Amino acid sequence: VVFPVVQLAAKNNTLAITLSSTQLVKDLFLDFNVPGHWSNNFFDLLTARPVTVVFTPKGNLPTEDEFHLLYLNAHLGVA
Repeated sequence: VVFPVVQLAAKNNTLAITLSSTQLVKDLFLDFNVPGHWSNNFFDLLTARPVTVVFTPKGNLPTEDEFHLLYLNAHLGVA
């Protein structure tokens, strides 16, 4: 199973989420279970091509524990 590398950085009531992987991550979807705006959500994470997505919550910044990644590889058990 593919496990993307995730780095979170908070700044001015936004969170920058940088994702990378050594393998293709198909149909990646990000979720914080809190209302807000994503700069990008639902995409393929390509090998050795990091992507940074910005999340702006409508209220307080969510915690790292509230962050969830969903992607096709994980559901299929495919590397």
